[in-house]
Amino acid sequence: MTKSVATGSGQNKSFGMYAGVSTARTAQRDNATSLCAGRGSKHADDNSSPNAQVLRDFVTNTLKEDGNGNWPTSKGDDTKPNDNAKAVATDLVALNSDEKTIVAGLLEL
Repeated sequence: MTKSVATGSGQNKSFGMYAGVSTARTAQRDNATSLCAGRGSKHADDNSSPNAQVLRDFVTNTLKEDGNGNWPTSKGDDTKPNDNAKAVATDLVALNSDEKTIVAGLLEL
């Protein structure tokens, strides 16, 4: 799930939006992130999501349906080797038992 950054100084919540290349860290008013559970910029504007995006959005917009885009490393400025693989693993470990069962069922497709 994407995280919100722009919440202070009376700003609306501004969640990152999954994309093919991360620009949220270097562009002041851009919220594109290719990192699983990535953040938007520090400023709320029209190029953000009012709601957190979820795994379905990550697969569609970042992995590009075929699973080859941004895996295991995201694209954009300030990326680290295997950052997406590590972020997904961290999120999976944090799931409760029921959520893990649901994810396991989805992976069997």
